[in-house]
Amino acid sequence: MSKISAQDLASYAAVIVASVALYVGWDQARIGRNQQHADVFPVVQLRSHYVVEPIDDDRTVRHLILSASNEGVGPAFIGAGKWSINGESIERVSDLSKLFPEKLYSVNEYQGGFENFLIGAGESEVIWDISWPNTPQSRPLIEAFMKDFWKMDLEVCYCSLYERCWMTQYNASNPRPTQVKSCPE
Repeated sequence: MSKISAQDLASYAAVIVASVALYVGWDQARIGRNQQHADVFPVVQLRSHYVVEPIDDDRTVRHLILSASNEGVGPAFIGAGKWSINGESIERVSDLSKLFPEKLYSVNEYQGGFENFLIGAGESEVIWDISWPNTPQSRPLIEAFMKDFWKMDLEVCYCSLYERCWMTQYNASNPRPTQVKSCPE
């Protein structure tokens, strides 16, 4: 029977200590990487605003505004977006005008960025803004359009500084962004 020498015991102990140190170092690096990602984690929300704005004492305008806001702690790089109403693909605000009821004309249309822009943490970006005169004649037409508008499907892909990407949706039953491998081109 062979005896284990003190030198052998010291060697075994050194291997065990080195293994534990390696694991602790690896775990600390993993925690550090996760902390870095958490420090720049963007969360993009899509919101619509339907407001009445006074022009003067007796006239008002109705605005329909769609905006994207970054509620996270890091910048969001907006990649690609898809937008449709009742299966009709919408590329621009002018495409949306085609869905207006007959005799409903907008007074003002603004379209900001919808793809390939940056939203800083805590910032918001107007994607588009449409306004109509708020008259007794236009109200039923606007309401008819709004019934279709609330059926809108909109999804936007965005990424963090570390190229982690998510897809967020408007009118989704689950408002949580879904992580994706990358944003579509």
